[in-house]
Amino acid sequence: MLRSLLLSSVAVVLAIPLAAQQRHEFLSLPTPAPATGFVISESGAVAAAPCRDGVLRVWSLPDGKLMQAINISGRAVDMTAISDDGKFIAIADHTGNATAWDPATGNSVFSRSLPSYPIAVTFSHDGAYVAFALAHGDVLLQQVLASDVGWLSLLHSDHTVSLSFSRDNKFLAAANGDTSLRVYDFATRKTSSLSTELLNEPLAIDFTADSKQIIAAGGDKVVYFIDPATGKTLRKFPKLADPIFALSVSPDGRLLCAVTLHADGMSLPAPIIIWDIASGVKKEEWTPPTGALGGGWTSDGRLVIATVTADAIHLFRMN
Repeated sequence: MLRSLLLSSVAVVLAIPLAAQQRHEFLSLPTPAPATGFVISESGAVAAAPCRDGVLRVWSLPDGKLMQAINISGRAVDMTAISDDGKFIAIADHTGNATAWDPATGNSVFSRSLPSYPIAVTFSHDGAYVAFALAHGDVLLQQVLASDVGWLSLLHSDHTVSLSFSRDNKFLAAANGDTSLRVYDFATRKTSSLSTELLNEPLAIDFTADSKQIIAAGGDKVVYFIDPATGKTLRKFPKLADPIFALSVSPDGRLLCAVTLHADGMSLPAPIIIWDIASGVKKEEWTPPTGALGGGWTSDGRLVIATVTADAIHLFRMN
């Protein structure tokens, strides 16, 4: 979710005074029933949310126009993902059924039954593949526009909790419940490296923009920068007060976002933090009015955060 980190050449960055930061809603997306998830494409042109009335709603942005209302009645959606360009949206439900659509037409591009329900789902950055981390411990790769399927065995019994493709799509990283971090060579489907240096479950991972480092965080409350070739930790950010639930690197590679997790539940407000990657300086910190439903970076370098009420999704911008 940096392209070259020159640790010996640290830029001087002035942090925005954290106490002075306020965020205002810039767009509201009406929903007849509460949304249970939210994704936005890196292009910034498409957003989608499964809702409790059994409808997957898709909007064009920034106008907020409803593009599609796709019937997913009876499906308890565990995971939702969107390709960087917004051309594909995928969901996977608790019975193990996975479907992807073209949001421009509303037509399904694939539908398949998975061996178990998903823990994590992500598209490759070129949109050619979608990866499903399954509860029973495998990672399934589905080619979006073809029937080719390949399996990656995680070689241990614990589950994968987060997945990330490198920006060049050469590697797939899996953060695992046994605290390990495994990197696969996507061409050979073989393990490239294994990191066992985290002390607690890594809930979130992303690659730097040059694909030369993996960023991982979770129950340790520490952000790790790891060499994907060796699995060795290169540096860390100072420990936070809360566990880290999600990480994402900005499209230009300069900034890192971390969504923290409230100790009493994911729906409760918890800080969202943005750092300058090269210097490690904290640029912004903001606690939304409710727990973050989803969001992501857009290609213009803005971070969009979504919160939910009973009848709408509320979008805020950071930075």
